[in-house]
Amino acid sequence: MQKVIPYYWCLFLSIFAHTAFPQASLPVFRAYGADQGINQPFPYDILHSESGYVWIAGENGLWKFDGQNFGHYTHEVGDSASLAFDFIWVLFEDSNSNIWAGTYGGGVSKYDPRTDRFTNFSYKENNPNSLSDDRVRGIAEDPNGNIWLGTSNGLCKYAPSSGQFTRYSTEDGLFSSTIRQIKLSADQSQLFIATGNGLNFLDLETMEFSGIQHAADDPQSLSHFYIYDLQEYPKGTLWIGTGEGLDKFHLPSGRFTHYQSSSAPSMISHDVIFSIEHHPDHPGKLFVGTLDGLNVLDIKKETFERIRSDRSNPNKLQGDNIYKVSAGRDGSLWVAVYNEGVFQYHPHYHKFNSLRLIPDATDKYYSRVSSMIQHDEDEYLFTTYAGLFVRNFKTGKTEKYTIKKGDQSSVNRLAMITRISEDIYWIATWAHFVYEWNHRTKTLRPLQHKTPSGEFFPEFNLPILHDSQGRTWIGNSEKGLFIWNPETQTAVPFPLSDRLIQGDNHDEFISYIFEDSQHRIWVGSQGGLNLLNEKDSSFTKFAHEENNPQSLTNNKINHISEDHLGNLWVSTELGLSKFNVENKTFTNYYTRDGLPSNVISSTLEDTQHNLWIATAEGISMMNAADEFRNYNQQDGLMDNYFIFRAAYKDDDGRLFFGSSSGLEYFDPLRIPENTSPPNVQITGIDLFNTPITPGDSSGILQKAIPYTEAITFDHEQSVISFHFTALNLVNGHKNKFQYRLYGYDKTWRPVTSNRSTTYTNLPPGNYTFQVKACNNDGFWSTENASIAVTILPPWYLTWWFKTLFTIALLGVILYQYQRISQNKERLENLVVQRTAEIQLQKEQIEVQHDSLQQKNQRIESLLRELNHRVKNNLQLVSSILNLQSRSVKDKNAKVALIDGRMRMQALSLLHQKLYVTDDDSQVNCKNYINDLFDQIEAAFKSRYKAFQYDFTGDDFSLGLDKAIPLGLILNELITNSFKHVQKEKIEIHLSLRLEEQIVHFTFWDNGRGLTASTIRESHSFGWSMIRSLVLQLHGKLDISEGENTKIQLIFKK
Repeated sequence: MQKVIPYYWCLFLSIFAHTAFPQASLPVFRAYGADQGINQPFPYDILHSESGYVWIAGENGLWKFDGQNFGHYTHEVGDSASLAFDFIWVLFEDSNSNIWAGTYGGGVSKYDPRTDRFTNFSYKENNPNSLSDDRVRGIAEDPNGNIWLGTSNGLCKYAPSSGQFTRYSTEDGLFSSTIRQIKLSADQSQLFIATGNGLNFLDLETMEFSGIQHAADDPQSLSHFYIYDLQEYPKGTLWIGTGEGLDKFHLPSGRFTHYQSSSAPSMISHDVIFSIEHHPDHPGKLFVGTLDGLNVLDIKKETFERIRSDRSNPNKLQGDNIYKVSAGRDGSLWVAVYNEGVFQYHPHYHKFNSLRLIPDATDKYYSRVSSMIQHDEDEYLFTTYAGLFVRNFKTGKTEKYTIKKGDQSSVNRLAMITRISEDIYWIATWAHFVYEWNHRTKTLRPLQHKTPSGEFFPEFNLPILHDSQGRTWIGNSEKGLFIWNPETQTAVPFPLSDRLIQGDNHDEFISYIFEDSQHRIWVGSQGGLNLLNEKDSSFTKFAHEENNPQSLTNNKINHISEDHLGNLWVSTELGLSKFNVENKTFTNYYTRDGLPSNVISSTLEDTQHNLWIATAEGISMMNAADEFRNYNQQDGLMDNYFIFRAAYKDDDGRLFFGSSSGLEYFDPLRIPENTSPPNVQITGIDLFNTPITPGDSSGILQKAIPYTEAITFDHEQSVISFHFTALNLVNGHKNKFQYRLYGYDKTWRPVTSNRSTTYTNLPPGNYTFQVKACNNDGFWSTENASIAVTILPPWYLTWWFKTLFTIALLGVILYQYQRISQNKERLENLVVQRTAEIQLQKEQIEVQHDSLQQKNQRIESLLRELNHRVKNNLQLVSSILNLQSRSVKDKNAKVALIDGRMRMQALSLLHQKLYVTDDDSQVNCKNYINDLFDQIEAAFKSRYKAFQYDFTGDDFSLGLDKAIPLGLILNELITNSFKHVQKEKIEIHLSLRLEEQIVHFTFWDNGRGLTASTIRESHSFGWSMIRSLVLQLHGKLDISEGENTKIQLIFKK
């Protein structure tokens, strides 16, 4: 940084010298007000702390600035650790980095950055060891670490070791009880004390006062009794700011030199001197703030340069009541202007030179610079929307030339200028054909403007070019391209294509004409890029193609230029295109690549082969690596919006761009860079989005974050946010950051402008949060800021718990092993004993089994014999009933005998099934029903000509308690069908299904059908028996009426 600062100040001072091209008239100041985050219209003091912050005091508390954000400290009622009073006169930083704030009514506050807390000292009526008055205007520190405070009621010395104040008054030798300023001498032997009645000296060894006062008749006395400020520079020379001028006092000789205001511009602007400042990096100069302006004193020449305010220019001071001038540690100059706020100058703000050709223009529209050209070493021509301007940069003189006749708002709206000969220039205009400028005679006149057909040449002419072959090309926004015929003095149409005839106004709108280094003519239109083929006067067109990234970005062309490799750079309204003339391909650039805007006004290459790109959002510089650096009003530009086509490179490599507010010009080789790496700091940590502070209820912090090396969180404190900053006072909003949580993040996070980040649900462990930063010009910090972070595990994951748990687990395992071994032995003995008992029981059971098996076989034989005999008896009864039915004449008796026989056969069939099966307790339903049908059919077959039997059923078995009632019910239903169906063909349908252990039995025939009520009310033996059997089955009988009566039976298996 020491290598850079002298250059800063050389650049600063060159601003005030009456030098030649291309310096601006006044330095660029940046205002800090409510829009920037500080509401301090009445600033009284500015302090630059060792840590890099700027502290600003005034009538609205204390402000702390890091280059982008302002922190605000005020008095909080009930909080003794807050600022004592919001009206602050003076600031001072002691050797321990504490910030002292002298207030006007609240005493003095000491801010400790390590705890982020204030300690306040005030006047106590009955305590002589307290501050003598609550109005403190001066603060200093002696070599022993004592703090000296100048109040409105004398001088006080504060001893930090004892915490006691010692008071000094007029009785001790002070000229006045009103102390305005205190400064320690360069040799640290005495204090200089500015009072309301002269200057006191306090010898720190003898503690004796001496001094100098004002004497009206003595030129070797003070100019005025009231002293505002003091500055010793160089050593042995004391500068004294009084109410009647600036005094220089030579300490060894006691001689005075007085500087007072006069009408001469080389003298100080006012006699009330509020502030005197020497910048340590620039010898021989003093900055003096007065009641009426800022002055720069050249000590050797004894001359003053005045820096006046300019309310019409936002980049200048906005007031002249300069209350404080403060030199920054980074080469900047800070100025406190009463009732206007705080202003900062820095050479890096002055990267560009700005020129308002019409400084007093009421409409910015007329200040637009549309084109420019260099006439000679000193003079340049500029076309604007208000006429032609000739600027001599050597003399600083600017002359304006206009057309007097016609509508002034249109006839002087000039578009572009081209050189025809040494002193002759042509200018394309909006409201006319072309104007001719004769630089020798300084005359501007309209040219004849007709076409070969005799028509007046159209208006709205934009580009114009006089090429190397002597041809003059003119582009119109409605009628296309024209070429000037000098013989006929007419403009001849030169269409880009036949589409003009078809009314394609995209090619009719000519926006730029360019001749490259190979003398090729390129024409930019609203329809694309066009190359003139000299042989046949045709054009080759290059236009935007959908889905082709190697085509032109957009067809609306604003400017064309060429780089040293022969590539064309085409500025469009939707991106920048680099055209490789050899292979006919485009490489395109947009905001996503780093440009500040996609609206590109113009592009120029500098002597270092960097590209300078004017856009609708400022200027961008692109280097050979396709890296962008963007500049805007924060870098000193008057305006961010640049005019299409308005770009020019002069013979010395200086670049000119026309903006909405005037002209921007600069030498790319002299653009100052902020090479000072920023001091990056971690400024705060939030827990669950709430800041943690030293001594708060969380108990986490003992010191402020910048002074904390390590921090510990419980595992439940799972949402942690880190805040950080980079102390860069030059366009700090352009700082970039990279950070990582080492131990969690595998790599550095991507570069970002965000100043905070949040981590959630971090696993227990040890981490280090690290952050680095780069400044506005891309220079990275040399050291990272870091803080160690520990996330404690829950109690069940701590080492001591794991150790105890392991020991306990091993004990349990050992106990269980011993217990299992003992139980195993007991069980083995028990098994042997029980095995013997089981073996004995097994032998007894086997004997019993053999006996039971023999008995069971005998029982089975008896049951089979019984079933066989029951079957035979049932068949015998059935045969007797059959014989009897043949001999009985009574019809009813005959029917009864047949029914009885059928029922006997059903039971007989059931016993037959049991007899032939191995299981005498179950009957297969499907087989049983099929056989039952066969028997009934055989019994009734002789009565019918045809019989159809339809049976669908699942294959399952039923016990005797279910099978017998079912068989009898089916026998009754089938018998009824044979008896009552009055048709020659009998159709019987039967369905038997088993669903989830429920039997579904459905029966219907082709009889005439009976109603459900008829069946329910029937007292016949058959239906009575069916109802009785249904009850035996615990089932449900459902009768459906219809053409055929359908009977459904449901019961559990």
